[in-house]
Amino acid sequence: FQNAQYEKCIETYSRLITVKPSEVSAYYYRGKARLNIANDPKESLNTMRENFYTAAIKDFTKAIEINGDEDTQMFQNRALAYKDYAIFRSYKAKRKDEKTACVALFNNSIADFQKVLTMQPLRKDIIDWVAYDKAQITSLK
Repeated sequence: FQNAQYEKCIETYSRLITVKPSEVSAYYYRGKARLNIANDPKESLNTMRENFYTAAIKDFTKAIEINGDEDTQMFQNRALAYKDYAIFRSYKAKRKDEKTACVALFNNSIADFQKVLTMQPLRKDIIDWVAYDKAQITSLK
């Protein structure tokens, strides 16, 4: 994972999940790899970007389901995935229903960041992300 070969990481973690479907770290790191690909600025990825965001969110959600509600990193990464996906969708959101969908994603991000703050209330970075999400919601209304 550390060498930025995200496609290879996804393949490796997918194989691990096939063999050991309750392996939390496999979902977590596959989610991180998918999120990194989704956030890659290469234009060639534009058509697949949405799929990588939704797949990353699903991976983080599965890791949380398996691991429980105590791991702040899982919630933080899912919150970042929701936020990044909302930003991506907001660039092309013109109609009210598209903007409403973006607001819902930002609200999901805030909810996950709030879970992190419940366990680690002094996290300035998380407080700043919540403020950012709220500002984005305001700009979409």
